[in-house]
Amino acid sequence: RELPLPSVCGRVCKHPCELVCKRQELDEPIAIAALKRFVTDRAASSPDSLPIIKRQKVAVIGSGPAGLAAAYHLARLGYRVTVFEAAPEAGGMLRLGIPEYRLPRAILDRTIDRIAALGVEIRCSTAIGRDIEWSELDEFDAVFAAPGAHVGKDARIESSNDVPTIRAGLEFLKEVNAGARPAVGDHVIVVGGGNTAMDCARSALRLGSAVTVLYRRTPLEMPAIPQEVKEAKLEGVGFQFLATPAAARTEDGRLLGIECQRMELGPPDDSGRRRPVPVEDGRFSMIADFVLTAIGEDCDLAFLPHGVEISGGVAKVDELCESTNASVFVGGDAADLPRSVADALGSGKRAALGIDQWLRERAGEAPAALDVAALRF
Repeated sequence: RELPLPSVCGRVCKHPCELVCKRQELDEPIAIAALKRFVTDRAASSPDSLPIIKRQKVAVIGSGPAGLAAAYHLARLGYRVTVFEAAPEAGGMLRLGIPEYRLPRAILDRTIDRIAALGVEIRCSTAIGRDIEWSELDEFDAVFAAPGAHVGKDARIESSNDVPTIRAGLEFLKEVNAGARPAVGDHVIVVGGGNTAMDCARSALRLGSAVTVLYRRTPLEMPAIPQEVKEAKLEGVGFQFLATPAAARTEDGRLLGIECQRMELGPPDDSGRRRPVPVEDGRFSMIADFVLTAIGEDCDLAFLPHGVEISGGVAKVDELCESTNASVFVGGDAADLPRSVADALGSGKRAALGIDQWLRERAGEAPAALDVAALRF
């Protein structure tokens, strides 16, 4: 009832709940994620019965975990929901960024079908600002925008311009997840230490390449899910820590390798982690046929209307995801939240409740009594 994607969470969630499970004071935490997977793999799931449908209509931009969660809870609250998805199929990063071996598409499709069965309309291949203008959303009483982060950060590797075999990791994953099998050569270097980097490394490995992950800090600072790192190592992915790419070595436009710089950890930076600093005379070379950069992604929020305040590349929102433009709510990666499936789902649920409260107030109804602290996912 409360979690719209339990079969997905059972596979890809980093399960922070298990870190604070009280059971570990006795022996070990309850395997919450594995239990979700076990139950949803074995129990048929039917849609909830629909409530009385309200007059108000809500648009949801993006069909990733935040958008799907918002659509699910809004439908259960009785609203007419239309989801706009830029990609040809729904799922957002669950479909575009997470490989099949981690999240089988049949599982994802079944989950989305269950949400659609609540009366949610999903319009794919429909990007706001490309296929339709924001003004066409005026027919809706509120909008929840959760477009996801689809713009890969630039790794700033010297001499890498116009080298086709140095690519953004996210674009590589989208291509592979769409069914393509790009030729990556014998040696692939993946730059980064997050979940996208792990997915790139393990996907390149499945394409037959030897893979090395290059990360500028130590294993302790890696933001990737520990289980994903462990499985990458077990599959044969190599790791080079305290190192960063500096320049590409090419010949006639063909990539030969990467010049790397050894690093050491200095004083903490703004994130609280110790800042990597170059080691004197610490240059070394690595052979590479293909380089995938996975050092983070940004959001393209140019489509949002006037009045939505953007700071640091994300929208400024309150605890119920309401932006500085009253009728527009923003969540998922587009808001200043930790970037995980669980946090995206939480923001979608809070946004649905925030929209419900806002529309109730506009209609002169008593707002729902909400304990915001209890709504944190």
